[in-house]
Amino acid sequence: MAKKLLFCLPYAGSGASVYRSWISRLDGYVTVVPIQLPGREEAYSREMPSTFHELVFELSNSMESHLDEATSHWSIFGHSQGAILAYECARALIRRGHGGFGQVWVSASPSPLMVERELHEQSVEVIAKNRHAQNPIIEDSATDDEFWMRPLISDLKLRRTYIFNDAEPKFIEIRALIGDQDMGVTSQVALAWQEHCVGALEIQQVEGDHFYVRDNPDQVIELLRRAYGDRN
Repeated sequence: MAKKLLFCLPYAGSGASVYRSWISRLDGYVTVVPIQLPGREEAYSREMPSTFHELVFELSNSMESHLDEATSHWSIFGHSQGAILAYECARALIRRGHGGFGQVWVSASPSPLMVERELHEQSVEVIAKNRHAQNPIIEDSATDDEFWMRPLISDLKLRRTYIFNDAEPKFIEIRALIGDQDMGVTSQVALAWQEHCVGALEIQQVEGDHFYVRDNPDQVIELLRRAYGDRN
C-alpha cells in the first residue's frame, strides 16, 4: 500500500514529543513521523553535531531510513528553527534522488537568508534565558535549569553556524504558516520565503503567538487534514 509521510521537526530547545499527539490526530490522512534532535528527551545523552549542516546530514539520514518503494509522497513540517532544518533536509533528500516530494511546511520562521543575519547582537545564553522567560519550553523547567537550558543554548549556537548555499535545488514547494499574534514572524517576514519557493508562496495564518503549535495545535491539525484530503 502506498504511504504518505510527514516528517516533523521541533523548534529550538524542544523535542519530538511536541508532535506525538499528531500521529493519532492525523491518522488516515498522513503518517506523521516526529524526528528527534540529539541532546533532549530520550536522546538527551546524544551529542549535538558541531555545525548546522552536520545536523542536517544526520536528520536527513534518519528521514531517509523511512523512505522506500511504498512511499508515494513525503513532506516535512518544521516550526521556527525547525523550519530551516526542514528546508535543508528536503533539499538534501531531493539531491539524493528521492521522488515523491510534496512540500516543506515552514511554520513561524524567517527565510534562510534572513536567518543568516540573526542572533549576533546578544550572547546566546542571554537570548535563551529571555526566550524561556517569555515562553517556557516545559511547564516545570524551573526545577531543572540544565534540562531546558542545555538543548536551547545548543540549538541557538548551532543556528549561528548556518550558512545558506545556493546549490540545487534552489526552489522547492513551500507552504508558510504564521501566528496572528507573532510579532517576530509577520506576513511580511514570511513572504521572504518566496525567494526559495516554486510558484507563488501560500501563507496561511492561524490564531496564536510564536508557539501556536504547542499552545493551539487544533488549527494546524485541521489545516493539514484539509491539505492531505479525505480520510482514508
